[in-house]
Amino acid sequence: MSWSENTISKDYFDKKIAEAKVILKDNPTRMDRAIDNPQQVIKDLYEKSFQSGVVAEVLNELGVRISEAYELISNYQKYYKDGSIEGLVGKGNHIYLAKNISTALLNKIQKVEKLQEQNTFRNHLKSVSNGEHKAHDFRFTFANKLFNEKLAAGVEYKTAMLEVSKELNHSRAEMTNYYLSRA
Repeated sequence: MSWSENTISKDYFDKKIAEAKVILKDNPTRMDRAIDNPQQVIKDLYEKSFQSGVVAEVLNELGVRISEAYELISNYQKYYKDGSIEGLVGKGNHIYLAKNISTALLNKIQKVEKLQEQNTFRNHLKSVSNGEHKAHDFRFTFANKLFNEKLAAGVEYKTAMLEVSKELNHSRAEMTNYYLSRA
Protein backbone atom coordinates (compact mmCIF):
# COMPACT_ATOMS: atom_id res chain seq x y z
CA MET A 1 0.00 0.00 0.00
CA SER A 2 1.47 3.31 -1.02
CA TRP A 3 1.49 6.50 1.05
CA SER A 4 -1.26 8.03 -1.10
CA GLU A 5 -3.58 5.09 -0.39
CA ASN A 6 -3.20 5.72 3.36
CA THR A 7 -4.01 9.42 3.21
CA ILE A 8 -7.47 10.78 3.68
CA SER A 9 -8.93 12.65 0.76
CA LYS A 10 -9.90 16.29 1.21
CA ASP A 11 -13.52 15.46 0.33
CA TYR A 12 -13.66 12.75 3.00
CA PHE A 13 -12.05 15.11 5.55
CA ASP A 14 -14.47 17.94 4.70
CA LYS A 15 -17.42 15.55 5.02
CA LYS A 16 -16.26 14.43 8.51
CA ILE A 17 -15.78 18.05 9.62
CA ALA A 18 -19.31 18.90 8.45
CA GLU A 19 -20.68 15.90 10.38
CA ALA A 20 -18.81 16.98 13.51
CA LYS A 21 -20.23 20.51 13.22
CA VAL A 22 -23.76 19.09 13.14
CA ILE A 23 -23.04 16.98 16.21
CA LEU A 24 -21.58 19.97 18.07
CA LYS A 25 -24.52 22.14 17.04
CA ASP A 26 -26.93 19.56 18.47
CA ASN A 27 -24.75 18.94 21.56
CA PRO A 28 -23.17 22.21 22.62
CA THR A 29 -20.61 22.34 25.41
CA ARG A 30 -22.48 21.96 28.66
CA MET A 31 -22.51 25.04 30.80
CA ASP A 32 -23.94 25.25 34.33
CA ARG A 33 -22.15 22.04 35.32
CA ALA A 34 -22.21 22.88 39.04
CA ILE A 35 -25.08 21.21 40.86
CA ASP A 36 -27.42 23.81 42.38
CA ASN A 37 -28.69 21.51 45.10
CA PRO A 38 -25.99 18.92 45.80
CA GLN A 39 -27.36 18.01 49.24
CA GLN A 40 -30.74 17.12 47.76
CA VAL A 41 -29.12 15.08 45.00
CA ILE A 42 -27.05 13.25 47.61
CA LYS A 43 -30.15 12.60 49.74
CA ASP A 44 -31.96 11.21 46.70
CA LEU A 45 -28.95 9.00 45.90
CA TYR A 46 -29.00 7.57 49.43
CA GLU A 47 -32.60 6.59 48.76
CA LYS A 48 -31.43 4.68 45.66
CA SER A 49 -28.58 2.96 47.51
CA PHE A 50 -26.31 3.63 50.46
CA GLN A 51 -23.21 3.17 48.27
CA SER A 52 -24.41 5.76 45.74
CA GLY A 53 -24.98 8.27 48.53
CA VAL A 54 -21.50 7.71 49.94
CA VAL A 55 -19.86 8.04 46.53
CA ALA A 56 -21.72 11.30 45.92
CA GLU A 57 -20.72 12.66 49.33
CA VAL A 58 -17.06 11.85 48.66
CA LEU A 59 -17.26 13.56 45.27
CA ASN A 60 -18.95 16.61 46.78
CA GLU A 61 -16.85 16.96 49.94
CA LEU A 62 -13.43 16.18 48.49
CA GLY A 63 -13.73 17.27 44.85
CA VAL A 64 -12.10 14.11 43.48
CA ARG A 65 -12.90 12.23 40.28
CA ILE A 66 -15.19 9.20 40.40
CA SER A 67 -12.34 6.69 39.96
CA GLU A 68 -10.48 8.37 42.82
CA ALA A 69 -13.60 8.28 45.00
CA TYR A 70 -13.92 4.55 44.36
CA GLU A 71 -10.26 4.01 45.20
CA LEU A 72 -10.61 6.01 48.41
CA ILE A 73 -13.77 4.23 49.55
CA SER A 74 -12.34 0.80 48.73
CA ASN A 75 -9.02 1.47 50.48
CA TYR A 76 -9.73 4.23 52.98
CA GLN A 77 -7.34 2.70 55.56
CA LYS A 78 -4.48 3.36 53.14
CA TYR A 79 -5.32 7.08 52.88
CA TYR A 80 -6.90 8.13 56.17
CA LYS A 81 -4.65 9.74 58.76
CA ASP A 82 -5.64 11.97 61.68
CA GLY A 83 -8.76 13.50 60.14
CA SER A 84 -7.49 13.84 56.61
CA ILE A 85 -6.99 11.93 53.40
CA GLU A 86 -3.34 11.75 52.36
CA GLY A 87 -1.49 10.25 49.43
CA LEU A 88 -4.47 9.81 47.11
CA VAL A 89 -3.16 9.58 43.57
CA GLY A 90 -5.09 11.33 40.83
CA LYS A 91 -4.99 11.59 37.08
CA GLY A 92 -1.48 11.74 35.68
CA ASN A 93 -0.12 10.14 38.87
CA HIS A 94 -0.30 13.50 40.65
CA ILE A 95 -0.79 13.15 44.40
CA TYR A 96 -3.54 15.25 45.94
CA LEU A 97 -2.80 17.64 48.75
CA ALA A 98 -4.00 16.31 52.11
CA LYS A 99 -7.76 16.85 52.36
CA ASN A 100 -9.76 17.12 55.55
CA ILE A 101 -12.64 14.67 55.76
CA SER A 102 -15.60 14.91 58.09
CA THR A 103 -16.03 12.25 60.74
CA ALA A 104 -19.57 11.67 59.49
CA LEU A 105 -18.36 10.88 55.97
CA LEU A 106 -15.53 8.69 57.24
CA ASN A 107 -18.05 6.70 59.29
CA LYS A 108 -20.19 6.17 56.19
CA ILE A 109 -17.18 5.10 54.13
CA GLN A 110 -16.30 2.54 56.81
CA LYS A 111 -19.80 1.04 56.52
CA VAL A 112 -19.46 0.34 52.79
CA GLU A 113 -18.72 -3.37 52.51
CA LYS A 114 -18.70 -3.65 48.73
CA LEU A 115 -19.00 -0.89 46.17
CA GLN A 116 -21.37 -1.21 43.26
CA GLU A 117 -20.10 -0.70 39.71
CA GLN A 118 -19.43 2.88 38.66
CA ASN A 119 -22.10 2.57 35.99
CA THR A 120 -24.66 1.76 38.69
CA PHE A 121 -23.75 5.02 40.43
CA ARG A 122 -23.95 6.89 37.13
CA ASN A 123 -27.37 5.40 36.41
CA HIS A 124 -28.61 6.31 39.88
CA LEU A 125 -27.36 9.88 39.43
CA LYS A 126 -28.97 10.10 36.02
CA SER A 127 -32.23 8.85 37.52
CA VAL A 128 -32.37 11.25 40.49
CA SER A 129 -31.36 14.25 38.38
CA ASN A 130 -33.60 13.45 35.41
CA GLY A 131 -30.51 13.05 33.25
CA GLU A 132 -29.30 16.53 34.12
CA HIS A 133 -26.08 15.63 35.96
CA LYS A 134 -23.02 13.47 35.55
CA ALA A 135 -20.59 12.32 38.25
CA HIS A 136 -18.01 14.92 37.22
CA ASP A 137 -20.53 17.69 37.94
CA PHE A 138 -19.78 17.24 41.64
CA ARG A 139 -16.21 18.26 40.82
CA PHE A 140 -17.44 21.41 39.08
CA THR A 141 -19.61 22.07 42.16
CA PHE A 142 -16.65 21.63 44.50
CA ALA A 143 -14.44 23.94 42.41
CA ASN A 144 -17.09 26.65 42.18
CA LYS A 145 -17.92 26.55 45.90
CA LEU A 146 -14.28 26.58 47.00
CA PHE A 147 -13.35 29.39 44.60
CA ASN A 148 -16.26 31.57 45.76
CA GLU A 149 -15.45 30.89 49.43
CA LYS A 150 -11.87 32.00 48.84
CA LEU A 151 -12.97 35.19 47.08
CA ALA A 152 -15.48 35.94 49.86
CA ALA A 153 -12.65 35.52 52.40
CA GLY A 154 -10.67 38.22 50.58
CA VAL A 155 -8.24 36.01 48.69
CA GLU A 156 -7.01 37.70 45.49
CA TYR A 157 -8.53 36.24 42.30
CA LYS A 158 -5.32 34.78 40.84
CA THR A 159 -4.27 33.32 44.20
CA ALA A 160 -7.72 31.78 44.69
CA MET A 161 -7.50 30.25 41.22
CA LEU A 162 -4.10 28.69 41.97
CA GLU A 163 -5.25 27.36 45.35
CA VAL A 164 -8.35 25.76 43.84
CA SER A 165 -6.18 24.34 41.07
CA LYS A 166 -4.00 22.64 43.68
CA GLU A 167 -7.05 21.30 45.52
CA LEU A 168 -8.36 19.79 42.28
CA ASN A 169 -4.94 18.28 41.59
CA HIS A 170 -4.70 20.12 38.29
CA SER A 171 -1.27 20.51 36.78
CA ARG A 172 -2.36 23.73 35.02
CA ALA A 173 -4.49 26.61 36.29
CA GLU A 174 -6.04 26.83 32.80
CA MET A 175 -7.89 23.59 33.54
CA THR A 176 -9.33 25.10 36.71
CA ASN A 177 -10.39 28.15 34.73
CA TYR A 178 -12.22 25.79 32.37
CA TYR A 179 -14.08 24.27 35.32
CA LEU A 180 -15.05 27.64 36.75
CA SER A 181 -16.19 28.98 33.38
CA ARG A 182 -18.63 26.06 33.12
CA ALA A 183 -19.76 25.95 36.72
